[in-house]
Amino acid sequence: MGKIKIPYRWKPRKYQMKLWKYLEDGGKRAVAVWHRRAGKDSLSLNWTAVAAFERVGVYWHMLPQQTQARKVVWDAIDKQGRRVIDQVFPKQLRKSINSQEMKIELVNGSIWQCLGSDNYNSLVGANPVGVVFSEYSIADPAAWDFIRPILAENDGWALFIYTPRGRNHGLKLFETAKQAEGWFVQALGVEQTKAIPLSAIEAERQAGMDEEMIRQEFYCSFDAAIKGSYYGTLINDLENKGAVCRVPHNPALPVFTAWDLGIGDATAIWFYQKNGAGIDVIDYCEASGVGLDYYVRVLREKPYTYTNDNIFPH
Repeated sequence: MGKIKIPYRWKPRKYQMKLWKYLEDGGKRAVAVWHRRAGKDSLSLNWTAVAAFERVGVYWHMLPQQTQARKVVWDAIDKQGRRVIDQVFPKQLRKSINSQEMKIELVNGSIWQCLGSDNYNSLVGANPVGVVFSEYSIADPAAWDFIRPILAENDGWALFIYTPRGRNHGLKLFETAKQAEGWFVQALGVEQTKAIPLSAIEAERQAGMDEEMIRQEFYCSFDAAIKGSYYGTLINDLENKGAVCRVPHNPALPVFTAWDLGIGDATAIWFYQKNGAGIDVIDYCEASGVGLDYYVRVLREKPYTYTNDNIFPH
């Protein structure tokens, strides 16, 4: 077998170089909020290939759901007509491949696997040293809470790649990471990358693409209302009026909760206080795939005095 250079027949685009250089220099935590079709998965996969030959270990590429992982990565074909996993992990560098589990063992002993973050509880006992959270803005954020202690212990890395999907946990991570030491944080819209011509975006607009969707998908706006959401536009209006802000917890007042119990989707809990003139929403919790004991523990760990007046669906 002749020499094979990793990354294999691929190189970062100009606007991707800052993130690539950060990872090459040993960076451990990165948040890349890039517009649609900016090459997020391509860069992440090729970096993982490099990392897998620098350090023997287990590497995960996680999409929100297992079916997405198969469609977006495992079965994907690039612009050159190549199967993506063949470009990233050339056959000469593989020891074995398991299509059912979407797993590749490399000749040096490293293992790469494509997974769904919706089923993170099934991964108990694993020890990944590198994890890509693809489309993190629509993934279950509890997966990161599950995996982060593992990476903290083994000095592993995590890469979050996504396009905004409203003011959810994706925005929270983006804002939090900007204040965290050692994190790489970047937002790139089409104005910065020039990867998609403005004429193509205008053609989409003329074809009926919603303006808020354009702002979200091409310009990385966290303020665009999620298509189909009930309150997105109303929340945007409130933000424009300055009605959405950070409200501190008042220890002198009781805390009420309002629940949306999820069966096939997430359970959401809002925490609020009545201040006499109105309502202050002070906290929020969302999770899925966990039992009632998890939410009981969350409520008990918060420094709130609760009332018996709580709102549940019926």
